[in-house]
Amino acid sequence: MFFLSNYSPGPLLPDQGTIALAENENFGPRLMSGSVSPERGRVGSSFTFQVVYINPENVPPVYVYLKLDNFIFPENLLEENYITFSMDFTGGDYTTGAIYSFTWKVFEEYIGPHIYYFEARVGDMTLRFPENDVCYGPVVLGLENNQPPVLSGSVSPQEGTAGDVFGYTAIYWDNEWDPPQYVSVYIDGVSHPMAQTGGDYENGLIYAYSWRTTVADAGYHTYYFRTSVGIDNVSFPENGFFEGPFVAEPPPAAPNRPPSLSQGTVYPEVGYAGEKFTFEVTYMDPDGDPPSRIEVTIDNARYGLEKIAGDPENGARYRYVSENLTRGIHLHYFEASDGRENARFPQVGVLTGPVVTEPRSVSSYVTLVIVGGLIVLFVLLSAAFYVLRRKHKSES
Repeated sequence: MFFLSNYSPGPLLPDQGTIALAENENFGPRLMSGSVSPERGRVGSSFTFQVVYINPENVPPVYVYLKLDNFIFPENLLEENYITFSMDFTGGDYTTGAIYSFTWKVFEEYIGPHIYYFEARVGDMTLRFPENDVCYGPVVLGLENNQPPVLSGSVSPQEGTAGDVFGYTAIYWDNEWDPPQYVSVYIDGVSHPMAQTGGDYENGLIYAYSWRTTVADAGYHTYYFRTSVGIDNVSFPENGFFEGPFVAEPPPAAPNRPPSLSQGTVYPEVGYAGEKFTFEVTYMDPDGDPPSRIEVTIDNARYGLEKIAGDPENGARYRYVSENLTRGIHLHYFEASDGRENARFPQVGVLTGPVVTEPRSVSSYVTLVIVGGLIVLFVLLSAAFYVLRRKHKSES
């Protein structure tokens, strides 16, 4: 049973005929712990409804009623649509909890789910449980195996391509409201269990199964549905099977066009150890595929490049910056792949560069200045000596 009210059932003790008092004994008269047992049963079964009446002043109720729906949908149910049953005192006392009961033996016209509530009168006060809502139950089932369940179903879409998902839907209905032991779809004779996704016993329970196809599933298929309520199996269609879906092979993939590399450069071409040397190359792919890898190999060591601009179809520029090249002449080349085919620049051989030299020290600059100064001084002295010598010859 499912309660919609804010009340929750208390600990009913049928063998003692009482329930524990609430901690606050200043409550007025009230109804609580309403229930029905069993919650499901077939036509001809007996259902026992119970509710507890408490009055701290030990005043008995004028009446205690069970209000049971007359099998009309709850959204249309009015007070006059309920059947009223008078409940009997069966144990306990009014101050600690008096139990009232009613046993209902159902007939075929009451097959289906029901709702109910309890009502009592004490003095000029009307009590109700639940206070503002109703209780759900019991569910009355038809006579066992009176009629077999009804099953229907379909698949959607009727055709598609390998890799598509095909949805199978079955609707189960039983006039006795018996739940199915299983609902399955048989695809090409192989059973696949279906899961309930919605519906109700009044309009039918909905079951579903999804089949994700692969290339191996290409071709024509068949299907049918099957269920059981314990004794008889029911198939849809009753005999044979349905054709479908048709699964087509996927179209062949377009041939891959290889990528290319161009405009590989290094800057500067000549520099000192410790400087930054920038390696760049342009990657192009007519299919628009980005590179799965793009690298520059410098002296047999590989380094990944990062994209700095552009796109594969029109040309994307990639860069790597090195700061640890040692003194000497270096060799390099570029490589890339779109995941299927490779590209290289240059296509054959390697590129020379950069040339790395030792950085000039302060002492080398000082030496250069001193040597240069001495040279200049020597030239000046030589010129002065030459002028004096010519002057002396002219005077003599």
